[in-house]
Amino acid sequence: MLTAPAKINLGLCIHKKRDDGYHEIKTLFQAVNLYDTLEMNPGSKGIELLVEGEAIPTDKKNIVWKAAQLFLSRLDSPTGVQILLKKRIPVAAGLGGGSSDAAATLKGLTRLFNLPLPHKNLLEMGKQLGADVPFFLFGNSALGEGIGTRLISTPALSKAWVVIANPGFPISTKWTYSNISIDLLLTKKTDHINMLRLFLGKNDLPKIGRHLHNDLEAVVIRRYPVINELKKRLISGGALGAVMSGSGASVFGIFNDRLLAEQVFDSIRKENTRWKIFLTEPLK
Repeated sequence: MLTAPAKINLGLCIHKKRDDGYHEIKTLFQAVNLYDTLEMNPGSKGIELLVEGEAIPTDKKNIVWKAAQLFLSRLDSPTGVQILLKKRIPVAAGLGGGSSDAAATLKGLTRLFNLPLPHKNLLEMGKQLGADVPFFLFGNSALGEGIGTRLISTPALSKAWVVIANPGFPISTKWTYSNISIDLLLTKKTDHINMLRLFLGKNDLPKIGRHLHNDLEAVVIRRYPVINELKKRLISGGALGAVMSGSGASVFGIFNDRLLAEQVFDSIRKENTRWKIFLTEPLK
């Protein structure tokens, strides 16, 4: 069985829109111990994908299917694979679940078919599948530049607990980025990314909490004010800081006290049964 972790973005800053339609960004990725799982077996022909836990496509619309197709196309002889994907990470939630599943698929197929590819080859395949996929092939913490695929190792968030709150509905990454205003791109900002890197190196959790930042929050909160509600709820519960992850809709808060994190987790979980709440720890 393979595990595919979720990620949070401790910082996400948008710099400009590129000619290819993507945006230049800087972001700090951190994996957490919230997992999807995958089971794989050789098949006689083609790709058979089964999914438990979420009503998502099981054909070529699914990034796991695409990852399997991309890998199998590199084999010398035609073969197939059966994949069972068990979803726990919410879909379209800013937590990178699909990208992580795709990365796990590539890694799993190299083992299943005993075809160890050079790491740079896996990263190139990941880039073809999506901007977040290379991170999940790279490690558990990284600075992402360009469209997020140029990766640099960074210290991991440590000795912290992370409460993730998802309002129970998906948000399209395409919608979020397409609604970025020119004002956002022109506004001078505090360099949260470098401040976060500095304080991650010192493991200064209070200062990390103060510099959690996501340029996309303003875009999403205008349409979905519940994002701000979740942020305030985490902070009022004692989080050192809280911010939306990725393009939304999940929000996370970081804590330096496990008992307090557990209390907030239990409290928010009871407040609204539609919300999906997770108590996690960063992966090192």
